[in-house]
Amino acid sequence: MVSQLRYACILVCIAPVVGACTQTNLSPMQWGVRHLADADQQTVLEEARFALADQGFPIKSTDASSGVVLSYPVSQARVGGASRSNLSLSTHGDFQRIAQVRIASSEDGVSIYCRVEVQEQVNATQRIFYQGFAEGDVPVETPIDRDAATTTQQNTVWRTIRRDKGAERRILEAILARTGAADGS
Repeated sequence: MVSQLRYACILVCIAPVVGACTQTNLSPMQWGVRHLADADQQTVLEEARFALADQGFPIKSTDASSGVVLSYPVSQARVGGASRSNLSLSTHGDFQRIAQVRIASSEDGVSIYCRVEVQEQVNATQRIFYQGFAEGDVPVETPIDRDAATTTQQNTVWRTIRRDKGAERRILEAILARTGAADGS
């Protein structure tokens, strides 16, 4: 009886945590946010597509049912061995930015969420360094783990290092300008 009670308590305590992990976090701490009163979700979604393209982010996909627009990765140019905006001090890899806009309907209009992630390419040196921490002397990697029979694109790993909040603000302002709305933040 006591063990069943402990098991039930563990399930009750863990269930909210597990459920929270599966939800999309549209927090202003993680996204740039603006609100438009009396706006239509589909209209704002179309304007978001144009605004992203105008800001240099080619559109990869649009999901009208969930209100999501996603861009293709855009390469970040490097100048003299360092990125233009000093993205990382300890890397020699390349950088890219990916933009995502989400439109969420509410009772009085729509909320526009924008996130631009800056990512750096994890290079072979870093991967070898991490492999040095493998446990044991027996090789446990399969040929696929060692990049055999795969393409460079499949083997390229990108790590998110920060958000580009300036680009988020510019995209949101472009969406507001395209809809003819004043800043509704």
